[in-house]
Amino acid sequence: MRGSAYSYAVVGAIALGSWWLASHDSPHTTRAAANPPAPGYYFEDARLTETDAAGQTILTLHTRHAEQDVQSRSIRLRDIAVDYHSAPDAEWHLQADSGSMPVGADILTLRGHVELRAIGARNAGAVVHTDRLSLDRTHHIAYTEDAALIDWPPHQISARGFNFDLTRRTLALEHSVHGTFHR
Repeated sequence: MRGSAYSYAVVGAIALGSWWLASHDSPHTTRAAANPPAPGYYFEDARLTETDAAGQTILTLHTRHAEQDVQSRSIRLRDIAVDYHSAPDAEWHLQADSGSMPVGADILTLRGHVELRAIGARNAGAVVHTDRLSLDRTHHIAYTEDAALIDWPPHQISARGFNFDLTRRTLALEHSVHGTFHR
């Protein structure tokens, strides 16, 4: 009986000690939690080129800084310029303050002072301005739900949200369309 009481006391002491250790953070755990995880990888002043199966350039992206977000596995970008070829005769230039691209996804999301303009003499003139724009590289569509300004001097049209088919060159304005346009 005396031996079993001693065993119970030892087991109780071990359980109490385990509980106390588990409920209190060690200095190493606290320090690790305070520091955000390091990026998976990062690039400074990077140029990324995407090609099709025939080796033709579809997209050229230049960014001052790119880093992988370890938790979401997306790539965060800063100070971005993109040349995008949605078809042989449809070339576009985009620029923005920042953006992101989930790994394995075909959507590039741009944020902050976003501009979209056609490249080439045939397409010159119109510039689309917005604060957020998504580029769907599979369907060759640029879209936003944010306010947008289409500037085609001397004309301007504002709207909230649009869907722009970059291959067919058709722009569908969604809401709150304002402006005049005479051709």
